[in-house]
Amino acid sequence: MTSPREPGNIPEAAVELRGLRKGYRKVVALDDLSVLVPRGTITGLIGPNGAGKTTALRVVLGLVRPDRGDGAVLGRPLGTPRAYLGRVGSLVEGPALYPGLSVRRNLAVLAAIGGLRGARARTEIDRALELAGVTRQADRPYRTLSAGTRQKAAIAGALLGDPELLVLDEPVNGLDPGSIRNLRELLPALRDAGTTVLLSSHLLGELEQVCDWYVVLSDGRCLAQGSAHDVTGSSGNSLEEHFLQLVRAAQDARAS
Repeated sequence: MTSPREPGNIPEAAVELRGLRKGYRKVVALDDLSVLVPRGTITGLIGPNGAGKTTALRVVLGLVRPDRGDGAVLGRPLGTPRAYLGRVGSLVEGPALYPGLSVRRNLAVLAAIGGLRGARARTEIDRALELAGVTRQADRPYRTLSAGTRQKAAIAGALLGDPELLVLDEPVNGLDPGSIRNLRELLPALRDAGTTVLLSSHLLGELEQVCDWYVVLSDGRCLAQGSAHDVTGSSGNSLEEHFLQLVRAAQDARAS
């Protein structure tokens, strides 16, 4: 895949956040945050606990309004989420499906909310179940499923409608090694088919295997963003090593 940062190649943004600030009482979750997520990438959003990752994702999804700043998602203003959310699939802060309904019925509800009905909805549901690896459990009540299968069901919900932008917060939570491997293979296939993927994870080794763009956050600020080479430079360090160096340097600068 061509890097968005190759000479002469100006990246087209799927998500662009400019100068975002979001505070909760005495806590500043986002502090003048500016981020670019190029179209056609798998972008890894990384940072320590409390860095602002989930808040940033919730702003993108219109679940949280920033106190200041602006931006755009899929070419539409950040302040008008209804204009773009129909083209976005998401899993943020864990699965949230109806316990008494089967996985398939849950997906039918989500499909109807997204405007999918009839034969198209059934086709989309079958596709999403297969991609997420949960077809065999499709007719079981959600409450009877293991934590990992619930996570896969939620991922299936995020895949409905073939979204242009897929937003995933800690998508491997609860997954067994085989399911993690399947997701690792699925995300590049989705990217190659035209979906931009934005995901947050604490498992940097997993991100290194699938991401071609990174955004490093700490204390609500962007410390670095770009391709793996842009972020790590010529140091030869792994993503994890460079990430720890960036965070330590930011912490030392605040303490001085």
